[in-house]
Amino acid sequence: MLLVNPACTVLRTAYLQWQPGDDVQRILGLLDSAFAEIEAGVLDLPRSRVGVASHECH
Repeated sequence: MLLVNPACTVLRTAYLQWQPGDDVQRILGLLDSAFAEIEAGVLDLPRSRVGVASHECH
């Protein structure tokens, strides 16, 4: 769910920003930018926090 929910949000947001008259490159650019932002945020998480969060779920 942690991967699916952000992906659905990215798709929905890009679709809402894209206009029917826009070319396909516009929506692809929106998707690329949004996924890059998510990737950057996920990779910037401190390892200790990730470990604590996963430990609390057990």
